[in-house]
Amino acid sequence: MSSKAIIHFRLFCFYGIMNCFFYRMYYAEKHSPNSSIDYSLRSKEDTSLAYFIQVSSSTLDHLPRLLDRIWEPSNCYAIHVDAKVDGGEYQMLRERIYNQHKSYKGNIYFMQREPVTYAGISMVLNTLNAMQLLLEKKLNWNYFINLSGSDYPILSAKHQRFLLANGPHRANYFHLCDQAHANKSSKHRLGAFYVDHSLGFTNRTGSLQYLGMKNPIHARLGFVYVKAEAWMVTSRSFASYATSSPSSRKLLAASSYSKISDEMFFPTLAYNSNFNETIVPTGLRSVFWSKPNVSMQERQGYSPFYVDENINGTWPWLPLIENSNGFFVRKIREPNSPIMDKCDIIANSAKTFDKLKKRFVRFKAGTESRKQEQPNKHVFT
Repeated sequence: MSSKAIIHFRLFCFYGIMNCFFYRMYYAEKHSPNSSIDYSLRSKEDTSLAYFIQVSSSTLDHLPRLLDRIWEPSNCYAIHVDAKVDGGEYQMLRERIYNQHKSYKGNIYFMQREPVTYAGISMVLNTLNAMQLLLEKKLNWNYFINLSGSDYPILSAKHQRFLLANGPHRANYFHLCDQAHANKSSKHRLGAFYVDHSLGFTNRTGSLQYLGMKNPIHARLGFVYVKAEAWMVTSRSFASYATSSPSSRKLLAASSYSKISDEMFFPTLAYNSNFNETIVPTGLRSVFWSKPNVSMQERQGYSPFYVDENINGTWPWLPLIENSNGFFVRKIREPNSPIMDKCDIIANSAKTFDKLKKRFVRFKAGTESRKQEQPNKHVFT
């Protein structure tokens, strides 16, 4: 074979190898489970969830159906029933839940009942207690989700597990408010002095008392006050940090005499620590503060609307629920409300899953997650 033929042969082999190499790179990028283009359902990448459900007297009858929709044997569940609920009603609910499914006793835990003031620090303490209980009871869960009895899923628990497993690693999901709004809120919430009567170690009805004086801590803050909706999805590592770190205990003490501290404590703790880089600015909830097709000036106020309100034979919020991007919707007033049947269809539809799957692709790629402004330093360690 001539030297020219040998050169041509070698070039042919070289280009053949390179074509195979680039084809494999393209194919792997397009079809890899880790590609930013798509995900495939991989059980080895699945995750386990820890749910915390806070139940009040108005949502006792919501709990059985809620648990039926989100229960899975690989998850675990902490349930707190407010101490203000009659003891007989509580025992009936507990028996009803454990009789509902023989496997419930294996991963559903009723917490010790405490009085809770829904604008006080006792809400934060209750959530920390739930985190601690679930950390002790279950060793392999990866994400913590807090709920109220008036929440209802619009995505199946199986698909919630899949998306969190394939989303950003150890992400923490908070629906953050605009920082200018947070700064304004801090003056009224942290800057005033409130006492949560539920801290009195009694079973009396909790209330929040304003003492008519300023809290001097507000003028000496060495951290950034961050406000978010109370409903969140956090990583196991953040839950462990919140329940055991010195910075968490100090922030808890600093916010003990504030108002609506559950909207401040956890996002502030994450923002001012190394968890800042893990924040995805959504709580994965659908909450409606204004009526459909009206301006925000006509918003409800401090409480969101009940989405099962029927007006002239229709549910005006249903189209918004169908187009939402959350795991849960709230609030639902009536147990076994007809709108729950609609939500069941939404939760198990391929359209809902595909829509949220695309959103988690954007989360992972960083194209939907608003970059967090970094504090001058991470105050909390």
